[in-house]
Amino acid sequence: MRKHLSVLMVIARSTIYKILAMFILLVCAERLLFHFSLNSALASADAGLGMANLEALISSSRIAWVFAVCFVAMAVLLSKTGCEYGSKQGYMLKRLSVSERNVFVWQSIYNSFCFFMLWSVQTLLAYAFCKLYLAKVDPMLTSGQTIFLAFYRNSFLHSLLPLSEVSRWIRNILLLGCLGLAAAHFPYRQRRGKVGVTIIAMTSLSLVFFSRAIGSLGNDILIMILSIANAAGVLDNTFRGSADEEAEA
Repeated sequence: MRKHLSVLMVIARSTIYKILAMFILLVCAERLLFHFSLNSALASADAGLGMANLEALISSSRIAWVFAVCFVAMAVLLSKTGCEYGSKQGYMLKRLSVSERNVFVWQSIYNSFCFFMLWSVQTLLAYAFCKLYLAKVDPMLTSGQTIFLAFYRNSFLHSLLPLSEVSRWIRNILLLGCLGLAAAHFPYRQRRGKVGVTIIAMTSLSLVFFSRAIGSLGNDILIMILSIANAAGVLDNTFRGSADEEAEA
């Protein structure tokens, strides 16, 4: 068990501080964008031009773009971990005398956890912006349902926290799992002189189809199917490949 924990520590040490720094940048950048958008909306309201509703303000602030950039950076950072270039983490993992399959499993779990943390930070931050909106605007323009309705009406907010839409929850869970597997598959392939393209496909798929309005069942099902198919392909390639290598050895 100590060897397995050593693998996890090697993987975590190589990325955890960079990921924490990324979260700080995410919070600062989105806070600045939302601040400017909210102040602009308040100025328009003071000028008698009307106050933008919460979901419109979230869209105009472009915080979803910051999240997308951080998501891509996260995918790149996690995919590089364990590759046999740069800091030579791949060689270090080999010296721990743990099978390639176990390295892949631990790295997949860690990767999925990191993507989950990114999702959690963004969701909490979005909720904090909603609370800030309520604190700043005229109470006559809001109600106890303002935040609740915004998470239904705004496609980005709803995709982060789907509330009662079960298909979106399932889609998000499958995405987190598949992204973790795909990011772990990239260094596994790289150590064999090959390229793991699944993480590229899944990252692109997420960027294009993540933000969708409520009721987009067809979109959710499509992503579920593609996530399951990609995850199955990664698992088959990894475990069958490792078994073949052990048989040859």
